[in-house]
This record gives sequence, C-alpha cells and structure tokens, in this order.
Amino acid sequence: MLLALVTGQRIQTLHCVDLDFMKITKDNVIIEINEILKTSKPGKHLSPISLPAFVEDSRLCIVTVLNAYIERTSAIRTSQKLFVTFVKPYHHPTKSTISNWIKLVLKLAGVNTSIFKTHSTRGASTSAALKAGVSVNSILKSAGWTNESTFRQFYNRPVTVQEYNDNYSVRVLRGK
Repeated sequence: MLLALVTGQRIQTLHCVDLDFMKITKDNVIIEINEILKTSKPGKHLSPISLPAFVEDSRLCIVTVLNAYIERTSAIRTSQKLFVTFVKPYHHPTKSTISNWIKLVLKLAGVNTSIFKTHSTRGASTSAALKAGVSVNSILKSAGWTNESTFRQFYNRPVTVQEYNDNYSVRVLRGK
C-alpha cells in the first residue's frame, strides 16, 4: 500500500518491481522497471522511480519499510520480484493478488471498498500531491503519464492536504 501511495503507479508496475533493478541506500530507493508496461512505446518507457527516505516517521519511510520487508521475506523468496505471497507455496503474486492486498488495507482503514477500488490509490496519491504543491510535470513523471489531460480528467480529485515542499512522495506522506 505504501509503495502504491508514494509512487502513484498502477498495480501492473508494482507487480513488475524486481530486486535486481532496485537500489536502496539510507537516503533513497531507486526502482527501474525492466518490463513492458501498458504505457510503454518504442523509445518511451517509465523513468526510474526515485523515492527519498521519509525521516519524519520511520513507519512511513519507504526505505525503512522496504528494507524490513525484503529482510523478512528473504527466507521464503523464490524469485527476485519484490512481492512474495505469505501462504505456502511462496511465490511471486499475481497482479490480482496484489490488488486484493491493497483493497484489504483500504477496507481495514475504513474506506468503503464498494466505492473506492485499488486503482483509487493512484487518484488519491496524485491528487494529494497536486494539492500539496507538487508540479503537474512532477506528477505526470512520477505516475508515468505523458498527457496532463488524462490526469486532470480521470485522476485529479478534491482532497484536503496542507502545503509542503516540492517532493512528490514526501508531500503525499505529509498530507494528513
């Protein structure tokens, strides 16, 4: 859920995250997607996703959370894909399973999942980023969009968020 919120990416992209194409330092995480995505075209692919550490709260820090997750799942990991199912036989989950996990977290958070679906995290994340003052160009780049009208028409929704600095993921996390 945290990765979905701080990146604004589709489930397909989250499903493709591979440890061999991730670099985690104490300051940030850089994720490169090496698979063809829905929006991939010849000569155009998703830029590397750079996520800074969120030092204000380690529970929301993507660096801390990913390091802990990778360490805790290392014994059951059967591939280099980031996500691993938690029921035997352990394996890389399907996109549908990842979607169900996010939907469960939404439900546990009190969100009405008959109205808001997994893909709603994409709209919530990008709308919160805009409200927090992230430039539209940064949002388009982070979410993997080329056309501002797609964001404005389908994803930009009203949210209540305070103003903060210009970093997409940091602003999304601070937007309480």
